[in-house]
Amino acid sequence: MSTAMEESRLSANPKSKPACWDKLRPLSLTDNFAKVAEGFMAKWLLQDMEAAVDPNQFGNQNGVSTTHYLIKLVCTLHMNANKHAHLPS
Repeated sequence: MSTAMEESRLSANPKSKPACWDKLRPLSLTDNFAKVAEGFMAKWLLQDMEAAVDPNQFGNQNGVSTTHYLIKLVCTLHMNANKHAHLPS
């Protein structure tokens, strides 16, 4: 990886007014090219890993949130509550 992609610009933002040296907060700005390259890499890796991802894993991909899991859980509980199972005593 080139050093240009590993570098970022650092800006000092004051935490309070008036600004003083011991009350500065560092803000790191990543290079735009590095952001775009990272987006392409993430997209390609996710496409390659798509077949290996468990379909019951929620919240780690676009369009599959933890809310989807809660809906699936409620649906499963509802379906199984309506079954008349014979439990041994």
